[in-house]
Amino acid sequence: FGFGAGAWSSLGGVRTGNVRSISGYLAEGGTKPAETDQPGAGKKMAETLMLALRTTEGCGEAGFQARFGEHSLEAFSGAIAPHLAAGRLERAGGRLRLTPKGFMLANEIWADILAV
Repeated sequence: FGFGAGAWSSLGGVRTGNVRSISGYLAEGGTKPAETDQPGAGKKMAETLMLALRTTEGCGEAGFQARFGEHSLEAFSGAIAPHLAAGRLERAGGRLRLTPKGFMLANEIWADILAV
């Protein structure tokens, strides 16, 4: 549950966001969401991959495929391949992760993943 201005909550596959400004949140009383989002499977996969790549461990490919389907990571092959070739991403030990070079350009990588 998200409490405060700009905070988001997630319940039953629906995300709700509070008013973003503190004054607006206080005036509204924080009782009803200002925004809602019900992401589809593709968006959930992209966000999961992006969030996993924010860590030094990266994304466990087997776990990702167990959650989303056997060939689910292939949906991002077009976004991933150039970064693998450029040395910004690496596959090692069943994980996809950012390299030190990739951490410096992570926003570009995530933008490519989210654009799929």
